[in-house]
Formats: sequence, C-alpha cells, structure tokens
Amino acid sequence: MKQSTKILLALVAVTILAILCCCCGSGLYVYKNREAMDRGIHRIEADVRAFAEGHEKDDCLDEALRRARREWGLPSEMKAQMFLMMCLGATQPDPTFCDGVPRSDQILQVATWPMRECTRHHARADDQSCVRIARGIVNYCESGPFLSPSPPAESPDAGLDAEVDAGP
Repeated sequence: MKQSTKILLALVAVTILAILCCCCGSGLYVYKNREAMDRGIHRIEADVRAFAEGHEKDDCLDEALRRARREWGLPSEMKAQMFLMMCLGATQPDPTFCDGVPRSDQILQVATWPMRECTRHHARADDQSCVRIARGIVNYCESGPFLSPSPPAESPDAGLDAEVDAGP
C-alpha cells in the first residue's frame, strides 16, 4: 500500500473518531443537563404566558431582542428565539400579522426581510443576532404556533391512556 493511501486512511479514521467523540460528548452533555434544560424551557414558557397577556404579536420580537441583549452568546440567542416562537403562538391570533412576511422559498426576500424588521424594531440591520431571531417570524408564519394562546384543556380521554398503560 502506498504511503499516501495510508496517510489518507489515517486522516479519514481520525476524522470519523473526532465526529464520534463530538456526538457522544454532545449526547452526554444533554443527558447530564436535561433537567436544567427542561427547567429553562418551562421558565421560558411561564415568561411567555405572562408576557403574552395583553401584548400583541409585534411586541414579541421587541421582547425577544431585549432578552437576547441581556446576555451575550449563543445560549442567550437560542433562549430569545424560543421565547419569540412561543410568544407568537401564545398571543392572540392576528390574521394580518404574516402579511408581507416572505415564504421560505423566496430566498432573496427571506435574506433581506429580517434586516428590515430589525431596523423597524430599533436594531441595526447588520446585527446578525437580531436577523437570526427575526427570521423566526418567517418560520412561524409558515408552520404556525409552538404554544397555543391558552393552556390546552385536559382531554376527556386522558384517563383512558393511563388505564391502557397500567394493563389488565
């Protein structure tokens, strides 16, 4: 076997090993921190429900941007994006909210629309954190809410599931 082939195989093996280590490390991190992550999501959901009361959908982006500016970094931006998506779903329906929001297949408009929204919401158009958060509105307008305006009522069939799981 040629020396160059051996080197190439070694590089491929090291790359695969590195990818496996990253995947296992990420999985282990999520496994060990799942309770804290769950508490964080529930805290955001409670914040959204409190904020959505008396606010309109347009206010959600302002609040998400304010929250993203409180801290710096990817975790803060991710929390702000979650807040925005949940808030858009929790506020009262507005049939005109998605008017003018481009569809995801309109690539050029999807790239420029969040910049205009950031400017409209008193952020700089080149603020990439704002642009990424505002892009969540495009996703919302295509897929719908992640959180309904009011907590769902318990299904009358909920007890049936418990009986089925318990067995005979």
